[in-house]
This record gives sequence, structure tokens and C-alpha cells, in this order.
Amino acid sequence: MKWYLGWMAKLYYRRIYFKGYELIPDGKPAIFASNHPAAFMEPIILGSTVRSPLSFLVLASYIANRWLQWFFRSLKMVPIYRADISGRETLKKNESTFQYVYDSLQKNAHILIFPEASTSFVYQLRPLKKGIARMSVGFLDKNPDKDMYIVPVGVNFIHPSRFRSDVFVDVGTPIDLRKLPAADEAVMINQIVKATSDGMSKVVYNMSDEKKQNTTAFCIQMIDNSFGGKRSVFGQILRHDATFVHRIKNLTVL
Repeated sequence: MKWYLGWMAKLYYRRIYFKGYELIPDGKPAIFASNHPAAFMEPIILGSTVRSPLSFLVLASYIANRWLQWFFRSLKMVPIYRADISGRETLKKNESTFQYVYDSLQKNAHILIFPEASTSFVYQLRPLKKGIARMSVGFLDKNPDKDMYIVPVGVNFIHPSRFRSDVFVDVGTPIDLRKLPAADEAVMINQIVKATSDGMSKVVYNMSDEKKQNTTAFCIQMIDNSFGGKRSVFGQILRHDATFVHRIKNLTVL
């Protein structure tokens, strides 16, 4: 299934560029924190390209179709419940999900989470929910002698639904949670959320100003060179100058 999904992603997108995969802490428990601009495409791209197997936490409402359960299981998708979507009575079901995460991390597995908790295609990192921090604190408490990392990931699209467009996957420096200052649970949760947000902001095209988002989109489309079937220079530019989009933050947009 991993090979098949990788083939499908490469068929749909013209080029998928990768940066920072050598930073992934192989053999260590880690939670991958990715942005979420394209619903199911990020799990497919990351699941088919990261060397170690990845499990994914997905909103339960997305994987409720019983006819597709075989597909979701093959992708190692694990349901997560939110009170504002599924109702407060469903939150108890998260106990088994959290336990799955703890058991997997105990075995040095890698878990993919989308801490923005919703899908939206914008050149902006949206506010993170605290679930990733609560899971991390829970694991650290249960395993005081284990290492624990959060790996910030940016999956950056020219446009997620555009056939034969390009994707740039940027893996940031892993956050060693054992090196965060010791604190009580509430403070530690806030520290982890901030550290994760700071890490993701370095790998996600993050334009807080709407005009700069439009400028970013225009610049990327220009260098994409998608006309005439020619090879895109998008990835080549970003490979040699990974700060290209981030430097647009400093532009004055009229």
C-alpha cells in the first residue's frame, strides 16, 4: 500500500521536493506536527516517503464510512474526537486513541498529527490546538526515561488540487522535549505548543498578512513555470534558497 500511494502521489503531482528528511530521529519516539492544507494528501505524501511507518490521527468524522474502513486501516489512520464536531459524549473514545499513541511511542514509533485541527489552503500557519502537547506530556509522565521528539513538518503546495503541480516538503529541526524547562503540566503544555508553533513557522509558508499571501501565491505561480509541460523550477529555487517565501514577509505590499 505504501508503494502504491507513493506512485499515486507522484502521478498526480509533477514533482515532490524534500528537504530535511535526514533530521528525522530514526529509532526514537516522535510526533510529526504538520500543517494541513489539503485534507488527505499530506498523509499520503508523508506516509509514502518517510522511511519509518507512520500512524495518523484523523478526525473521526472523516473516517466514519464503514465501506472504506479497510482503506483507513491500511493507512494506519486512528480516529480522534472533538466535542465541537462529534459531541462531548464522544470524548471518552479518545482514551483508547491516547493509549494507542502512548503504546506506539513506547515502541519508538512515529505518529503524524495535524495540530491546526482543520483543513484550509492558505499560506499561513493557523493557531495550534493543545492535543499534541497533552499527548506529549502524558507520554513523558508515563515514560520518564524515554526520549521524546516533536518533528515540525511543512507540506507546501502550489495548489493541492491542481493536477501536475509541485509540492515542497520541508522537515524542520526536531524539538527535544526533554530539554524544555521543567514545569507543572499546564505550563509544560503551553511550552510545547509554543515550541511546536515556532518550529512549524520555519517550515510552513507563513504569511499573516492577506496581501502578502496573494503576493506569495503570485510569485510561486510565476516560478512554477507550469505552461508547455516544462519542468518546474519551483523546487530548484527552494532547494538552493529555502528562505525565498519567508523573505516575502519583509516585502512592502501596496
